[in-house]
Amino acid sequence: MTELNLWSFLAVFGLQFLGMFMHWRKLKKQKRVGGNFVSYLFADYPGRSLTTFAALLGSAWLSSIGGVADNINPELIFTMLSQGILHVPSIGAVVASYMTGYGFDSSINKGASL
Repeated sequence: MTELNLWSFLAVFGLQFLGMFMHWRKLKKQKRVGGNFVSYLFADYPGRSLTTFAALLGSAWLSSIGGVADNINPELIFTMLSQGILHVPSIGAVVASYMTGYGFDSSINKGASL
């Protein structure tokens, strides 16, 4: 493979970041972390956040070069939805990307008790 579709890569990374945000939101509701999302990432746990971002970037890169990310290319999804087609591999790739972000944040960037 000599090309990487930037839209596919960004779609995967964006969904992973959304999963990371939703994990923070769960921790916030359980009162296991304080502050806002930005302070959770950069002020409270900078080392763990950097490791999580590196893992997410690596995972998004591997998804992109492996072809999985092509299933959630925004152009592809828009075209299929406009034709009334629900692409099952795209749904699987969206869920996998979201859960990757949630799982990496859950395992690497855990919040500490207040």
